[in-house]
Amino acid sequence: MRILLVFAAALLVACTIFPEYRLRGTALSQDDEASRAAIERSLAGQVNPPVDKPLHLITYELPPYPRELRGPRAQGGTVSVNFKVGSNGEVKDTSIIGSPDRYLAGLVLMSLMNWRFEPITRDGKPVEIPLRYQFVFRLN
Repeated sequence: MRILLVFAAALLVACTIFPEYRLRGTALSQDDEASRAAIERSLAGQVNPPVDKPLHLITYELPPYPRELRGPRAQGGTVSVNFKVGSNGEVKDTSIIGSPDRYLAGLVLMSLMNWRFEPITRDGKPVEIPLRYQFVFRLN
């Protein structure tokens, strides 16, 4: 079963392109340090102080834009998601709050579950932090 899931994931990636992500006018690209910093800045404003140290995104991946959704009528769109950073730094309790397409929403959720943060603490004790993020898909 695990081999089948890995094969399906590889096939999905092979059949997709990466969209241009926009965050307050800043373009994001996969595995780019500037993109990581832009995501952290966007999310940091949602963290209620005081925390022991700033929010730090350790690993992330951006969802691919599927070829099936490209074409003359493709418009892209924004997928908005709520999630929590757990006390161990893992993403949990994800929920889509807006999306132009269920397929894009699913891709966002799958990618978001691979995000990892440094555990967040207040006064030396681990805490969970609720966050909201928007993935803006634009075809170039």
